[in-house]
Amino acid sequence: MEDYHSVNASDAGIVCWARAGGAEDVIPGVDQSGFNYYSYARDGFSLRTGEKIRVVTLAPSITETVAAIGGLDYVVGTDLYSNYPEEVIKRQEKGDISIVGGYTDPNYEWILKLDPDVVICDGGTGEHVSIANKLRKSGVDCVVLYDATDVEKLYDNIWITASAFGLSKNAHNAIEGAKETIDTLPAS
Repeated sequence: MEDYHSVNASDAGIVCWARAGGAEDVIPGVDQSGFNYYSYARDGFSLRTGEKIRVVTLAPSITETVAAIGGLDYVVGTDLYSNYPEEVIKRQEKGDISIVGGYTDPNYEWILKLDPDVVICDGGTGEHVSIANKLRKSGVDCVVLYDATDVEKLYDNIWITASAFGLSKNAHNAIEGAKETIDTLPAS
């Protein structure tokens, strides 16, 4: 939906939105697959277990988003190609982060073996949407980020990721940092 301001709430059975800033910054309150992303953690601790959340990221862009919101300490698994920031490689070499397969072929069994609280998937990749459905049936919570085909979706994904970790307060700084970086790029 492109224009959130034109929505007539009486046309829907359930309406869920989140606000990251002013009225112009309304973002979806559900992930790309329609699941609420607020019910997993608070301040990095699982709402289910009370322990530090355990997260698996299935794409380099997701791992970098997690780093931007200050969430690398929660990552226990990544895809084969996640290698930034350098701390990811160091933690992989130490065995603190396991590799759970490639970008287009994440391994279901390896993910389950890590016992994650949340798996963050890329909604632009069919394999990620499929594995999210399979993992959910096995009791693993998943967040399917929007296909980031434009900058606004990137900002939404930052907010969603931070909110899934219960770190919404970190989202604003990460989004502002991304905006500043993009604004410094020369126009083509």
